[in-house]
Amino acid sequence: MIEELEQVSLFQDLTPGQLNAVSQFCSYLVLADGDMLIHEADKKDHDLYLLCKGMVEIVSN
Repeated sequence: MIEELEQVSLFQDLTPGQLNAVSQFCSYLVLADGDMLIHEADKKDHDLYLLCKGMVEIVSN
């Protein structure tokens, strides 16, 4: 996960120790075409998603 975080400009100035700390809060997901990551009605206030590869479609009702 640290290698992926290093590629994101938001995290580019972090030390290896700081990247390691951030990575403790990360999960790596692999989704297939058509899989739903999050629904609009979900009550998540503090999530951040980083797309490492592929495409995403955002649909709002």
